[in-house]
Amino acid sequence: MAIKQALVEFFQANMMVVQFAYGLAFFAMGLSIALYSRHPSRLPVARHLPLLGTFGILQALASWGEVFIPIQRSYTPQAIIVTLQALHALLNTLTFAFLIAFGAQVLADRWPRLGWMRALPVLVTAAWAVSFFLYPVLALPPTYERWLVVSDAWSRYLLALPGAVLAGAALSTQIDVLRQQNSAHLVRPLRWAILAFGAYGVAAGVIVPAAGFFPSTALNAGRFFQWTGVPVEVVRALAGLGMAVFMIRWMEVFDIEAAQRLEEVRRMRTILEERDRIARELHDGVIQSLYALGLGLENTVYQLDRGSSAQVRAALTDMVSRVNEIIQDVRGYIMDLRLPGETALTLAQKLRAVVNEASRVYHLPISLEMGAIDEQALSPAAANELSQIVKEAVSNAARHGQPKRIQVGVHPGDEGELVLYVQDDGRGFDPSTGEQAGGWGLSNMKKRAAILGGDLDIDSRPGEGTTVIVRVPLPTPPAGPRQAGRAALTSVPGAGPGHSIGA
Repeated sequence: MAIKQALVEFFQANMMVVQFAYGLAFFAMGLSIALYSRHPSRLPVARHLPLLGTFGILQALASWGEVFIPIQRSYTPQAIIVTLQALHALLNTLTFAFLIAFGAQVLADRWPRLGWMRALPVLVTAAWAVSFFLYPVLALPPTYERWLVVSDAWSRYLLALPGAVLAGAALSTQIDVLRQQNSAHLVRPLRWAILAFGAYGVAAGVIVPAAGFFPSTALNAGRFFQWTGVPVEVVRALAGLGMAVFMIRWMEVFDIEAAQRLEEVRRMRTILEERDRIARELHDGVIQSLYALGLGLENTVYQLDRGSSAQVRAALTDMVSRVNEIIQDVRGYIMDLRLPGETALTLAQKLRAVVNEASRVYHLPISLEMGAIDEQALSPAAANELSQIVKEAVSNAARHGQPKRIQVGVHPGDEGELVLYVQDDGRGFDPSTGEQAGGWGLSNMKKRAAILGGDLDIDSRPGEGTTVIVRVPLPTPPAGPRQAGRAALTSVPGAGPGHSIGA
């Protein structure tokens, strides 16, 4: 009995502190839910969480109102106090209305046959409002204090208790969702949150103020305090704290969803980059090889009428070899494989192979100039990208420019740059128009240069030839001022008037 009496005296002296802590627990829950609910989510419950967050914040304000209003009594006119108490009663009921709305909306989404529950919050709130506004008329004799007590009791019976039950039921529907999303470790805190809502339903919706009618005459907040020595507000505060802690723990599912979405974006980006790479390789490699094969077939048809059988046989043998090479290229591009012999080739060897093949296919004099560059600094992938750029540039020049000669060169640039150029003396074109109408060719060359961290410039004018210049950084930059490198660009062999190489 001594312990019980001590508890009674302690809580009587610190009731304002209890009310403040009560409100703080709900404010933390409401604010956390409000912040998390802004995150995009595929959880069915997510779009209704703002209702639960609003309940928590309003419940905190209602609890703090019970601290604020008594403080105002000493220096505020009675009329204002009466108004504040009436507004507090309305706020308390609105708080419970948001709680029941959350549970009803989630359950109606989960089971469409319960669609009628969407109207439940409005109907129950309306029933309470009728009792709230009719009580002063029907009560004999009507008293202001009793009016507030009765309205509070009815709001808890009609809204708080069913609201807590429906909210717990709504949260229970998310257990299977967590398991489906591989978040089973969050099931336990969700279950504890459901239990906290149940405890809140009992403390806030069953243990009500003594309102003079059953069941409030048998079980009410005053008798609970007498039996236990603990005010029911403490139980509500503990339930609110449990709701806050376990709801915040459960809402880590939003972080998990965000991580999964990020992983999906990364995976999709990898797929798109790989698809783009294969498209570039097929366009710049296979299609160009097929085009060259087509030219060889046309030449073979011509030799059938005018050449010897030995020449035709040699041409066909050469084309069979090219077909096999194309098959190997396709296999390598699709599977992202490179033959050991290919990866072992240096940039000079790759470029020499491209120049020799293009000279044979297009019947053009194509020269190659290799400066003193450190080819060991180039990875096989970088050498492949550069050789593909040259292959595309030479093919474009031979097919569209009608040149008399083509020159390919590689030189060291400035500050660790490698400078590669492809120059022809053909008819040239307007780069802006050509880039828009040229399809994949020019775009692919620029993308390959960008992959290597460099850039690609095209200098051309109608009737004055074309020069394609690529600059890419090397891991070990050679010594030398940047302006000297720029001078090397402007002195590309064969650059005619009007070619502002490197500008």
